[in-house]
Amino acid sequence: MAVSISEAKLGMNNSTTASSLDALAWLYYNQGKYDKAEPLYEPALAICENVLGAEHPYTAACLNNLGELYRVQSKYDKAKPLYERALAIHEKVSGSEHPDTAMCLNNLGGLYTDQGKNDKAEPLYERALAIREKVLGTEHPYTAATLQNLAIIYKNQGKYDKAKPLYERALAINEKVLGSEHPDTALSRKALANCLRAVK
Repeated sequence: MAVSISEAKLGMNNSTTASSLDALAWLYYNQGKYDKAEPLYEPALAICENVLGAEHPYTAACLNNLGELYRVQSKYDKAKPLYERALAIHEKVSGSEHPDTAMCLNNLGGLYTDQGKNDKAEPLYERALAIREKVLGTEHPYTAATLQNLAIIYKNQGKYDKAKPLYERALAINEKVLGSEHPDTALSRKALANCLRAVK
């Protein structure tokens, strides 16, 4: 196992070990094995903070990953400060218009959306969308993802006239870039259909 090899050769206080721990945790996360991911993400973050520093971009990535793990388990009180720290690092180190900053804004917006705090999520999604449109382009899948997230907020608020065009844009991007059979395109199509049903 890569983690065991890294630990044996380099020790626990090494960024390569942190990267291996983070990668294995990500694998478990994507398999839904959250109980196996958490004890790997936590030491990965600790190593990054010790070796790379509290304001290193990779430390921010580890913060974000652990925050995501907590969010999907509805551990919002544990996720929020991690997201906020990751965002602060990227704003300071990477800049206010960097794609990683947009990612952190989008993820923090997702946390608030999950909690039903639409008024807090909305400005975060708006900022993320502005960055992604400017830096990644108006037809990037990440731009589509944020369009859809913002559309969800508008739909939750009953602002269907604002939600519908965003859902339509997200679907058009995904169909063009990812193809009509891609899972993200299918999700966009379903989201638009749900919005249209809600309007009727």
